[in-house]
Amino acid sequence: MFSLDADVSPDAIEVLVYRLRKKLAGHGVTIVTLRGFGYLLEPEAGR
Repeated sequence: MFSLDADVSPDAIEVLVYRLRKKLAGHGVTIVTLRGFGYLLEPEAGR
């Protein structure tokens, strides 16, 4: 993906998270965005 010292645009991160959310759909977990902090992996509601 990206090296640790690479400058990555926020838009590129959003696209990657979007794709990961699609892959995780139906697997019992979801990615929650914590604005200003990052992302959190949580169990889906109702599971």
